[in-house]
Amino acid sequence: MKARGLYWCQHLLGIGHLVRGMNVCKSLIEHFDIDFLQGGPQDIDLSIQSPNFKHLMLPSLANFPTGGVRDPQGRYSFNEILEQRKEFIKKNLTENYAFFICETFPFGKFPFLSEILEIIQHVKKKNPRCLIISACRDCVAVKEQQIVQAMVELIKDYFDGVLVHSDSKIIQLEETFPRSCEFADKVLYTGIVTSPKKIDFKVKREKRIVVSIGSGVVGEDFVKAVASVNTFFPNYEFIFSLGPRSPPSLKKVLETMQQAILPSNIKIFSFLNDFEDILQQCALSLSFAGYNTVADLLHTRTPALVYPLLSMVNPEQEIRAKKFAERGFLRVLSQEDLKPQRLSKIMREALEMPYPSLEINLNGAERTAHEISRLLNLLSGK
Repeated sequence: MKARGLYWCQHLLGIGHLVRGMNVCKSLIEHFDIDFLQGGPQDIDLSIQSPNFKHLMLPSLANFPTGGVRDPQGRYSFNEILEQRKEFIKKNLTENYAFFICETFPFGKFPFLSEILEIIQHVKKKNPRCLIISACRDCVAVKEQQIVQAMVELIKDYFDGVLVHSDSKIIQLEETFPRSCEFADKVLYTGIVTSPKKIDFKVKREKRIVVSIGSGVVGEDFVKAVASVNTFFPNYEFIFSLGPRSPPSLKKVLETMQQAILPSNIKIFSFLNDFEDILQQCALSLSFAGYNTVADLLHTRTPALVYPLLSMVNPEQEIRAKKFAERGFLRVLSQEDLKPQRLSKIMREALEMPYPSLEINLNGAERTAHEISRLLNLLSGK
């Protein structure tokens, strides 16, 4: 009989946390039974069809640029939804869990502090030896010292390990979270989390340029800037993945461009389920520098230009983009670079850019399963 683990995932604005969580769980279910506790919007159909995987949907909460974290349907207050989730947890988390993986928290998702502590108390009551694990991305950029202090105390008091989904040769946790030295004995690097899909590098790349903006909540100006240079590349097909939450007005703008010149070299999609397959066959990618997008670019060894989302609160995309650009895996675009003549020149240069030979650890999902098994064996004295 397999040990059972609990995986908590709360995606708020985009879908990156959900995609990464699913990729990790695809490896975990090779060794364990997994209950996946999802707390974000339910408008994306991502799951795993396996008898070893149980998908539990918490009452939804999402982040909105104009209104903070709230009920996507607008029916209940944040606190009312938290109470509903509390009852859901009591009713549905009935198993004896060997481990609990908390995705991002306490390095983010701080509004869910009470919920996470309740889950920890709940699983510990069933199994006092349940491992409590935090899993975080490569960059943790938090500036408010009061919050940093709380994070450090939570790791020390409640967590048995911190799985950092990064290649330590590229980005180490202490570079963006210096006080991680205070719990260095709990930090384990897994490598970058990618999908388990095997990439065939013999597949020929086509004259195709892929433009993507994650879930589409932001990125309208970036898409318009790239679309404006499509006429400079008449022999290339432009594939725009706008994301399921992009404004309808953006699609209409692209459709107008699409109809202006026939035959058009523009194709428009809301979401690409086969995103890695398309990347593998394209000549160039233009995107933001989110964790999952960069992971996909590295996994498929795709030439790329990235436009990091700028944030005073969390500059993780800027940091990540700079680190990988320094090693030649991609090139970073600035706002100045989005002017048509300049952008078309940079794109032509990128199309000729050789791909670096440096090896990167992309086994983050497999390594996560290995580390959990190792920690459980240590706990049982094996």
